[in-house]
Amino acid sequence: MVSTVLSDLGLQKLKVGDPLLTILEAAAQSDFRQSQDNFNNLQSISLDSATGAALDNIGAAEDVPRPGATIATGVVTFSDTSITKISSTVYAGTPAPPSNSSSINIALGTVFPASGSIYIGRGTINLEGPLAYTSVTNNTNYYTINLSVTTKYFHNIGESVVLAQNGIRTIPSGTTIAIPQGTSLQNINYNTLYNSVIPDGETFVTGVQVVCQQAGTVGNAPANTITSITSSLYPSAAVTNSLPFSNAQDIMNDSDYRELIREARQTRTQGTDLAIENSVLGITSTSENKTVISSTLTSEGTFDLLTIDDGTGYEESDQGIALETILSPAVGGEYLFKLASQPPITKAQITSTISSPYNMTGLTLLTCNVGGIVTSHSFSTTDFASVSNATAYEIVASINADPNCLFAARTASAGTRSNYICKGRYK
Repeated sequence: MVSTVLSDLGLQKLKVGDPLLTILEAAAQSDFRQSQDNFNNLQSISLDSATGAALDNIGAAEDVPRPGATIATGVVTFSDTSITKISSTVYAGTPAPPSNSSSINIALGTVFPASGSIYIGRGTINLEGPLAYTSVTNNTNYYTINLSVTTKYFHNIGESVVLAQNGIRTIPSGTTIAIPQGTSLQNINYNTLYNSVIPDGETFVTGVQVVCQQAGTVGNAPANTITSITSSLYPSAAVTNSLPFSNAQDIMNDSDYRELIREARQTRTQGTDLAIENSVLGITSTSENKTVISSTLTSEGTFDLLTIDDGTGYEESDQGIALETILSPAVGGEYLFKLASQPPITKAQITSTISSPYNMTGLTLLTCNVGGIVTSHSFSTTDFASVSNATAYEIVASINADPNCLFAARTASAGTRSNYICKGRYK
């Protein structure tokens, strides 16, 4: 600019402080700033170079907001350290006690005190108690508990008999537990989501769902590190997490966010597997406070199956509907029907009452009768790393690998039990 002015006006030079030089300097500075703004604008709309708020704006324009920090969730076990569980089973060597029985034969009675109260049939529909008893008779091969009252229900052999101790202990929703500060750099607090109880006579309850009070990976916890209870509970209360918490994530960084936007651009106009899998990432369940962090689309014959996970091996939960409306009245002979509310119909299923590990020694056969149709699955010793110490995951994998089996399986109770589901849709 100075050279052009000197040439046009025939001047030799401009002195420092010359008003004309000051005007040129101001104009040059303005041009420089405008050029810099143009470069910044170009950079802010480039996906490869945009950062921070500029990258967030690109994502918002693509309808792909930056995934925020998620909250760690998991299950813990509450226990009562002040008692030892005392229990036995209904003795198999004598007839099962019918209703209105005044005594119960059990396999082991030496651990029971001379008098007290018991629960019979815990885990079955015939549960009753506490039933007071006055004495325990030693019959050499078995023991008889003499009741003060008669039973209401029939009790089969093998049903549990538990001594009443310490009553029902409640863990209210919102109970605060924590990782002690000595274990981590700071106290990490968690809250229970639902009310839970330890039944009378039992020493613990498992599968209590909790959620971290802080978002981000700070809530992820190694196994057996959540051991502090800060809320007021029953005496001798204890807590621990037998499984690690690993499903929380921090807010997505710029590099990963760019890849997410690129994938959204590539799949938006294509009904590809990747498009379907990406569409559910980040969705949070309002009822369970769990967020989808991975998804897999697989083909299941005539239909596709989208499997989602929150990072902890997500287990499906079903809730029954008490009353439903069928669109058309039945006239007889129908095999299919349609519900007015259009929900998926829960398939027939059953959950094992025994927790893992399982002793699968020998040729073990699992048989189910659904709708009058019997199907069986044979387990092989090669299905398990340790046949006498099998996990629920190994049980599920073995069943689901059998194409001829008419029932499928999944884990339940945080991977400690097996749940068997009928493959038929309306049986």
